[in-house]
Amino acid sequence: MQDQGYTRPKVLVLLPVKNDAFKFVSTILSLIPPKAKQQVLNLKRFETEFAPGEDAGVDPTKPEDYRDLFAGNTDDAFRLGIGFNKKAVKLFTDFYASDIIVASPLGLRMIIGTEGDAERDFDFMSSIEILLMDRAEVFGMQNWEHMKVILSVLNCKPYELRETDFSRVRPWVLDGHAKYFRQNIIFSSFTTADLNALFNRHCTNSLGRVKLRPQYSGTLQAVLRQVKQVFQRVPTTSMTTMFDDRFDFFVEHVQPHLKEEEPTLLFIPSYFDYVRVRKHLKQQEIDFVSCADYTKTSMVSRARSDFFHRHKKLLLLTERFHFFRRYKIRGIYKLIFYGLPENALFYSEFCNFIHEGDHKMSLALYTKYDALTLERIVGSERSMKMLSSQNSVHLFC
Repeated sequence: MQDQGYTRPKVLVLLPVKNDAFKFVSTILSLIPPKAKQQVLNLKRFETEFAPGEDAGVDPTKPEDYRDLFAGNTDDAFRLGIGFNKKAVKLFTDFYASDIIVASPLGLRMIIGTEGDAERDFDFMSSIEILLMDRAEVFGMQNWEHMKVILSVLNCKPYELRETDFSRVRPWVLDGHAKYFRQNIIFSSFTTADLNALFNRHCTNSLGRVKLRPQYSGTLQAVLRQVKQVFQRVPTTSMTTMFDDRFDFFVEHVQPHLKEEEPTLLFIPSYFDYVRVRKHLKQQEIDFVSCADYTKTSMVSRARSDFFHRHKKLLLLTERFHFFRRYKIRGIYKLIFYGLPENALFYSEFCNFIHEGDHKMSLALYTKYDALTLERIVGSERSMKMLSSQNSVHLFC
């Protein structure tokens, strides 16, 4: 009977934090028959390492989606093998003796390593039949490079043989076609360009694929402040020149207004764009403070205080910083989105941070390649009209 692969693991589950892994494994264990539950090995170790601690609570004033993700154990470097037999379930098994592997992208990447590493190992993923990714949008906020490396070595022929019975290996596995029979299940709150690329390049099941996307109504109705919301389309010709075109437009049309008296928050989704804009503002001797991915907590507190008390009139802030900290920024009189946030909730949140009063405005820059993020903010119907319209400026109040 040809019913096996090169190695034993059949299911790979990728999750962003230990809290999600704890819920996933606990659900699996809850499905085990009562008699077998007494034979779960290493259960105490699992609960010690993955269960929420006593101080795992989250500030109740934080938004609901933030509390849902960060309540519990938020460690993003973990990996766990689960093995099943007729009488028991064993946790923390060696990967080559596991049926299911539950891991974070970072935890798995620490084993896979990079090309040229002497101790790298990924043969245990040679016969994966089901790939499950949950909260996939969070992976982009962690490090998407880990996902690219993991998928590049998935279902590759092993370098070393570990007691493989070739008489029972499936023919299509021997032919190197395992990736065309792998089931890929991806759950995400929203679609990103990276997820689309992953879907197109690595979800190649021979029976086809299905993508479910909702029709968005947008988040403009969630803006409670009386804010003049301006969306400016940046002209660009290709994706290769998009970043340069956006930067040139910012320097020519937006930067001259940064020296005005009103305190302005400049939201920059990409860290690479943030570094570029920060360097340019320093060269122009524009005084500002910043809150970015790697800013120390003490510097963040000082920057927020200086901005609120109007000692500094310009604050630079990245999307990853807001994703992991979710601070309420006070003292905003003018809001500029260098690019649209991937999470549409962030748009309405920042607009609601704007100081109450007359003549308050926000400016959002976008290109024709930002269709995915634009439709989540303004709605699917409006986004199609805005992208096809000859008018490059659109106003919402």
